[in-house]
Amino acid sequence: MPLATLEPHLRKFAKEFREIRQRLPRPDVTFLSWIRCEDGFVTSPLRLPLTLIPSSMAEVNVRTALPQHWDAIRHQVYRPHRCEACGGDNHDRPWEAHEYWGYDGHRQVLRHIACLCDMCHAATHLGRTRTVSASDEVARDALARLARVNGLSLSAAAEYARRELALVRERSKRQWRLDLSLLTREFGIQVPPELGGPAPGGLLRRLLGAAR
Repeated sequence: MPLATLEPHLRKFAKEFREIRQRLPRPDVTFLSWIRCEDGFVTSPLRLPLTLIPSSMAEVNVRTALPQHWDAIRHQVYRPHRCEACGGDNHDRPWEAHEYWGYDGHRQVLRHIACLCDMCHAATHLGRTRTVSASDEVARDALARLARVNGLSLSAAAEYARRELALVRERSKRQWRLDLSLLTREFGIQVPPELGGPAPGGLLRRLLGAAR
């Protein structure tokens, strides 16, 4: 395609990106603008996007796939000693390493591992928090946190959660190939080729079962 044909589209994208940046409550926290990618395009400018994992990949994550490396990875992620979502640096609360995933074709791609405070971590896993918590108050607090960090009203945050739940239900109907290549690029970890296999029911699930 000639560059002249692409130019108006590139100008439009640049304008939209500048507008997104201006809406971010913390312009210095930029990576979250790019985390939630679909085929390479920005789909969410939120500082604390929801992380809802397809049920077909519910047991698959960096900790379960590469348990021998997890402690080293998470302690490296903790080094800024600051929540990458809310910016908090309260050392009285625990830090938690959170995996952000993108979905590209048939791949579930590891995009980033973030240092989050426990409250933001509970909010980004809102679906799991609702499931495992025996208290409605805990779930309400997580939704309120999601709204506050992203600069949303409670009703807007609830609508966002409903849309994401509908999306993850559709994703759960498919099988995904795991892509952990980020670990090689950012942490120098050689990921075994077999960890890119289909899940569930394939070699990856058998490896995870043997590791327990």
